[in-house]
Amino acid sequence: MPSLVVLLLRGPLIGICLGSCLYGITCLQALFYFRTYVDDRRSLKLTVALLLTLETLHVVLSMWIVDYYLVTNYAKELAIQSATWFTTATYSIGFMIDLVVYS
Repeated sequence: MPSLVVLLLRGPLIGICLGSCLYGITCLQALFYFRTYVDDRRSLKLTVALLLTLETLHVVLSMWIVDYYLVTNYAKELAIQSATWFTTATYSIGFMIDLVVYS
């Protein structure tokens, strides 16, 4: 029987791996956009740059979370009972990305 830590963190690990692959596609799309649509408005280019920056921070912090819970605090059930500052920052950045995209 797998431990509680393994059961709780297997999903986020798989999600972060898949999300990192999608992040690579996002970077390629941004590169394609900046090279192809040179004459777009400055505000639109700044919005794309802002979203790419926020996505980069989100991926970095997500990987940091996986490292913290699965490497640094391996098999410590008490560690997963509390959130750290970068856990809160990751959720906040995800909220900001949604706010920019859907507004």
